[in-house]
Amino acid sequence: MLVRNIDFNDELFVEGFINFCVFSKALHETEFGSLESRRLNALRYLDQLKSSDISIYCESNDKDSRYYFFFDRHEDVKKLYISFCFPEQKTLSYKTMAMQAYECCLKAIDISKLETIYSEVRRRKKLEPMLLVIRRFAKAFEIKKGSNGSLGSIQTNKQKLTNGLKKLQI
Repeated sequence: MLVRNIDFNDELFVEGFINFCVFSKALHETEFGSLESRRLNALRYLDQLKSSDISIYCESNDKDSRYYFFFDRHEDVKKLYISFCFPEQKTLSYKTMAMQAYECCLKAIDISKLETIYSEVRRRKKLEPMLLVIRRFAKAFEIKKGSNGSLGSIQTNKQKLTNGLKKLQI
């Protein structure tokens, strides 16, 4: 698998990002009623993501799928924060998705020199299926329950990702 920097001028990437946001309604920013509103808000959100500290994707060897990640350094807590991520697949394979996620996270750890990755769970639509996929196929990520109405968080580290990737490659 190849890990590369995201080219924000790549029309296929931009269209894939917009389609993911418009049809999955993964974030509050893209939950608007009309398709055009969702599309415009996806473009605004993409502009925000351009300032991410690390923007990378992992492409499968057969070039059939990609998984995109946007990370920010949170030096105050010595962790990398996943600002956003999304898959782009022609054929659904949870094992491939998990391997790509692990590869991107390990590359981001290598770039940043920070050992721990975390993110708040912000998704509202289709939340339970997303958490089920993480529990079943991305076991290197620990899901923490939220408190006071928050949706919770996920967290992992270099050792868990390395071990998880080895298991998936068997």
